[in-house]
Amino acid sequence: MNTATINPGQNQPPGQDQPMDLRRTKLPAAPPELVAYCRQLDDWVNTRTGVPEAQVAPPAPAVSEAIRQLGNSGSLEEMGLVEFDLLTLATNLRQVCDLFREHFPDDPLTPALAAAPALADLPASDPVHDWFAGAAPGKGKPGETRTAVQALTATMQQWAYERELDEHTLLQLLHWAAAPFRRRAAHRYREDLAGLITNERGHCPICRREPDLAELSSTEHGRRYLLCLPCDLRWHFKRMGCPHCGNVDFDRLGYLLVGNDQAYKIYHCEECKGYLKTIDRRDDNAPLNSPSLLLENAKTCFLDLLAVEQGYQPTPEKPREQSTL
Repeated sequence: MNTATINPGQNQPPGQDQPMDLRRTKLPAAPPELVAYCRQLDDWVNTRTGVPEAQVAPPAPAVSEAIRQLGNSGSLEEMGLVEFDLLTLATNLRQVCDLFREHFPDDPLTPALAAAPALADLPASDPVHDWFAGAAPGKGKPGETRTAVQALTATMQQWAYERELDEHTLLQLLHWAAAPFRRRAAHRYREDLAGLITNERGHCPICRREPDLAELSSTEHGRRYLLCLPCDLRWHFKRMGCPHCGNVDFDRLGYLLVGNDQAYKIYHCEECKGYLKTIDRRDDNAPLNSPSLLLENAKTCFLDLLAVEQGYQPTPEKPREQSTL
């Protein structure tokens, strides 16, 4: 595995045998509007999720066995174990869109997300209404059944593509709108999920998204966990290997050190050019626990900027017809 350190002031590529010095003495602060947005979004999703019921009836034995058989593919959502109310999901999405517009008024996505004023006798055009009207849960590819969120994903991707807007940011809004439903499922099936063997699984067992973050445990000899922020779920993944493409060639894997400590790393893969922001909880400069992983993710956004500067992507490009949640 290759190691490099980061200093954004040096843009020229290193020689073949000379790693790029990417360290800096002072790490930049996250934009205040991003931190404020994530703090309010965190409060919103916690409120919408509610307090999990103290007593939840255990799932049927057949359901528990099906979860244990998930293996490295599939998700609870695709199994129909995440219960969505479409009206509530639409309300959630409208609220998340409005929250985004409030904090990022200059983003190109903001005017497109606003419900347009009525023109003459025509009714107002609300993007959220249009997305739900155009999304058709049910059959997808031959032999597959699309979930409600998968149907919305396809509709919203097309909507963004036609308007040349940021598809990734738009879909993040959908995932946060769906987060309360997914978190309830995570609580409902927590014991079965805890028994799931996931060391080869590069995507979330709840929603099948790729991870937002990784962390190295401070109490388990650096055991690696992947994290899905909207689902508030962490699962064990092998220490060496790319969760994006499955590459295990050590010569094609590496990590970048940032700053004067080793609390934060950018693990990257030369096979797919993907990266995964990683918090090493063993380092004295890393908090042992984060009251809000969403806020910690926002406050370390400099890692994402540096990774992109080096040519890596958080979710490597896939052909549109193969993209997953």
